Amino acid sequence: MLAALLRRFSRLLWVLAGITVIVFLFLRLAPGDPVELMLGQAGDATEAEVQRLRHEYGLDRPLPVQFLYFVGRAVRGDLGMSITHQRPVSRVIADYLPATAELTLFSLALGLMVALPLGVWAAMKRGSLWDTGGTAVTLLGVSLPGFFLGILLVLLFGMTLEWLPVSGRIDYGVALRPLTGFYLLDSLCTLNWRAFGSAFQHLLLPALAMGATMAALTMRMTRAAMLEALREDYIVFARAKGLSERTVAVRHALRNALIPVVSVVGLQVGALLGGNMVIETVFSWPGLGRLCVEAVHARNYPLVQGIVLLYAVTFVVVNLVTDVLYMVLNPKVRVG
Repeated sequence: MLAALLRRFSRLLWVLAGITVIVFLFLRLAPGDPVELMLGQAGDATEAEVQRLRHEYGLDRPLPVQFLYFVGRAVRGDLGMSITHQRPVSRVIADYLPATAELTLFSLALGLMVALPLGVWAAMKRGSLWDTGGTAVTLLGVSLPGFFLGILLVLLFGMTLEWLPVSGRIDYGVALRPLTGFYLLDSLCTLNWRAFGSAFQHLLLPALAMGATMAALTMRMTRAAMLEALREDYIVFARAKGLSERTVAVRHALRNALIPVVSVVGLQVGALLGGNMVIETVFSWPGLGRLCVEAVHARNYPLVQGIVLLYAVTFVVVNLVTDVLYMVLNPKVRVG
């Protein structure tokens, strides 16, 4: 198992290196000069000031030198200085990371709480109205883009019914003592129920929009895996012993059905990280996704590179953890 994990990890490192090169080159190919955008287009900045800033951020060097300089500093944990914030990129990311992490984890938990039980139930009631309706809902969830579903949720629950807030993380004027940066966790630790309710309401709509596709795919995979598992001989033997259908499904079939589901969920974590850029922009969520979109518009090279690099590292780590869980659930599996 250790040798297989090391081989997998070495391949993921090559993926990480390729992502770094692609992001670096594509940013430089985009039109626009970050220094000119920072100084403005009014023309009040002198050529000397422009050249000084270009030299300060290393933009006057050849591209290969800029890339090697970025990689060398990134290996040491230095992601450079944000052009628009005038602060180290690592500190800017640390300020915005808790919001994105909370939204991603909440979306993942919400999606799994919905998808796994419904997938098992649909498999147990195969061919019924529940199964047909669940399949139709999953097709709808897969087909609707996250940004479109987010806009629909805003129009329905935010503007028409006025049940839930559609922007920000917490209501204005609600005091919350920050401990971890996770508003739900901080409010629970300080027993601030008003802040907890406000943070929970702000999380619901973006989490639904971001986790809908993941939940639909997970439900479909759970249903298919459960149907496959329920046809196995050990399930027939368990039923012959007089066990209830619930016990057969939960204790015997679900464990083996989770093996392919784990892989799907691991891949969907990467999709959640990519989709949060759109969702955070739609809901004005103060996280890394929205920050990355703003940094792209401002041609803030160091900040975009730092955020994408963090996303890539997270995706690599999640895939490695998924491989470990895959082996634990099925020791016969060996990652090639």
